[in-house]
Amino acid sequence: MTWVQEDIEHILNNNTLETMRSAIKDIQRHVGITTVYVTHDQEEALAVSDRIAVMKDGIIQQVGNPVSIYSRPSNVFVASFNGQPNLFKS
Repeated sequence: MTWVQEDIEHILNNNTLETMRSAIKDIQRHVGITTVYVTHDQEEALAVSDRIAVMKDGIIQQVGNPVSIYSRPSNVFVASFNGQPNLFKS
């Protein structure tokens, strides 16, 4: 298992970030490894991941693929992580 953390990202420009994200996905697929990528950036989480765990205060709020996390958030916190300001009761 490989850990990658977002601490270095503040020094990278957008083109370099996109290249890094693509390289991480390519390496994961080629080597067949599981990578835990820690980020607070929902766009990045959705771009890099095939599974996402959204956590709040150390408690997992939702686990799923990027489409399910974005389109069917399990609660208000996950929806706000996704940047969805308009919430309606179902």
